[in-house]
Amino acid sequence: MANENDYEIGYGKPPKDSQFKKGQSGNPKGRPAGVRNFKTELNEVINSKVTVNRDGKKQSISAKRAVFLKLTEKSLSGNVPAIRTLIDLIRTYDEEEIDSAARDLSAEDTRILERFIEQIQNQTRHEDDSKKEGHHE
Repeated sequence: MANENDYEIGYGKPPKDSQFKKGQSGNPKGRPAGVRNFKTELNEVINSKVTVNRDGKKQSISAKRAVFLKLTEKSLSGNVPAIRTLIDLIRTYDEEEIDSAARDLSAEDTRILERFIEQIQNQTRHEDDSKKEGHHE
């Protein structure tokens, strides 16, 4: 058996008297056992089942699905913030759908978008040129 004086102190080998004692926590005032973090709570809530009335029938769906249905409903009724939120979600999570929608644009829609992009680019160039020349609008 090695003598206590033979113990080498160095990286990953702290002195014996400063090591945690058996059964002693390194963070005694840390989060108590059984307390859940925000992500765990959120996942449980959004995945829990809620009862909704759809087409006159009660249906049990996830809270997440209920939120998406409500957001879609508000968007379809013309609620602009809801429309923006829904478009952002689609852009983020369903780029393939957007690519498909872009392919379905009519030739006239495509020309309108191209003119709009060109106007923005020209406006940006004009503003950049004005800044370089020292003009302020």
